[in-house]
Amino acid sequence: MAFADQIFWVYPWDVTDTTPEDRLRAICRLGANAISIPFAYHSVRALAPHRQGHKVVSASASLGFRPRPSEFPVPGIQPLCAEWATDQGPVPHLATQAEKAGLRVKAWTVVFHSTPLAVANPDSAITNCFGDTFVHALCPSAPKAREYALRLVRAISARSVHALELEAVGFYGYEHLSLHDKCGVVFDLFHHFLFSCCVCQHCAKVFESAGLDTNFVAAKFRERLLAFFEGGVPSVNDAKHAQEELGLLLGEEIAVALLRARSQCVLSLLQEIRETVPSTIDLTVSSGLSPFECGALFGADPKETLQAADRLLLVVFEPNETVFRSRFEAAVSCVSDRSRWIAGIRIFPPDVVSERAIE
Repeated sequence: MAFADQIFWVYPWDVTDTTPEDRLRAICRLGANAISIPFAYHSVRALAPHRQGHKVVSASASLGFRPRPSEFPVPGIQPLCAEWATDQGPVPHLATQAEKAGLRVKAWTVVFHSTPLAVANPDSAITNCFGDTFVHALCPSAPKAREYALRLVRAISARSVHALELEAVGFYGYEHLSLHDKCGVVFDLFHHFLFSCCVCQHCAKVFESAGLDTNFVAAKFRERLLAFFEGGVPSVNDAKHAQEELGLLLGEEIAVALLRARSQCVLSLLQEIRETVPSTIDLTVSSGLSPFECGALFGADPKETLQAADRLLLVVFEPNETVFRSRFEAAVSCVSDRSRWIAGIRIFPPDVVSERAIE
């Protein structure tokens, strides 16, 4: 297969179980011309069956580089850094070794998805309409969280990287795969959005500026969710249908204003990030396709996201080819210029079982 870019997601432990030079050259021989490696990441437990030595790696949410004293000054959110982190990045001399192997380095940057940071800063964490605080994510409307995001991208931009790949830069949702869930409810797109929609003190100010009554919105969300929990309303998995349902629930004008306020909150942050990151460094954003998506993906109109981002990452972890193709076609219908999209796929079972399946 011939693509302009073939970027491999690479963890530090993928290249440090042997000599990094050998592993990076092997990655290059597989067809990669760039790697995306975590400079800031969420908690993870990774099974690495082909790794030499230990096969399971567990790591808490942290930075993949050691910040300089001036980069995260007090007061302000103070990130943790991984034990393997160096001043320049997740692997010693990574930039030099990657360049020798013919690979560009992208900084995989998870912005707001961090349990340690949300626990330490509950006043800046996502809070839903029932008053539940999501301790796995910061809220992009919180001033402290926004300042942290700008400090983070500024610090990473000072390292030798060709691009930033932003993940979880928007509003995170209830779904969180790292927890041992006990959930007797199967959320659909619409009700997951209602349950996840942040109404923290900072979001309330954003809504107020948009002419919205946060108490009214939260009460309506609770009313609908309680009916959903009782099985009294149908599931809604289509974004267009979800928008119609939100209009019926809140009133069309309020529904449009709510979605717009949330989108503008993050779009303005993206613009600040773009102005902070040197123009020589590409900016990629993990993108959803509608304002009802949340979590690692930024839920907004992809066309608007491209006002600040250079490219959009469409993550399609899906072994079903029909679903994969449907989501890809939906993405291209939003932004027809395919050069602005990066397709994120997992080239291992169960998503794919052969080279033909990858193609």
